[in-house]
Amino acid sequence: MNPPVYTATGNYSNPNILNLDLCIPAKDANNPYVFDTYDMSKSVANNEQINVVFSHVMKCTDGSSEWTATRYDLHLDIDIPISKKFPGGNNFDPNNQDAMYVLFHNNLEVTEIELQWVYDNIETLYDKVKTGNFNMYLPDVSNSERMFFPKRIGLSLTAKN
Repeated sequence: MNPPVYTATGNYSNPNILNLDLCIPAKDANNPYVFDTYDMSKSVANNEQINVVFSHVMKCTDGSSEWTATRYDLHLDIDIPISKKFPGGNNFDPNNQDAMYVLFHNNLEVTEIELQWVYDNIETLYDKVKTGNFNMYLPDVSNSERMFFPKRIGLSLTAKN
C-alpha cells in the first residue's frame, strides 16, 4: 500500500535535526519547491507539550491541482530550533519522544487564519495522527476565492532517534 500523499517519515536527533522523507513529487530543478517552516509546538494539559513543525510548501510555478506521489522520494532536513515561531507557541523540546510534522500544500502564501486553524486544532490532529499518517483538506477558513486551491495537509508523527 502506498503512503498517503503529503505525509512524511523520519526522526529527530541531536544535533537537533529533523530528518524527513516526504511523499510528494520528486524534485524538479526547473520548478523547485519553496518551503516556509514554523515551530508550532504547544503546551497542553498536565504540563505536557506537543512538538509541532509546520511547513507550507509550494513550487515556484504551482497550478491549482493536488500533487500525486506514491513514495517518500524527497529528503528534507530541518534544523531545530526553527527560526520562525508561531506567536504564543513554545520552543520545540528535543527531549520529547515524538513530534508531529504538518505539511501544508497551497499554491498561495499561507495566511495567518490558516496557521491559526492548525494551531487551534493541534490536540485533535495529534490524537488522530497517533493512529497513522494521513492527509486531509484544510477547511475553508479564509475567504471564498481561496477555496479552489489544493489546501491539502499531510500529518505525520516522527520519533526521537
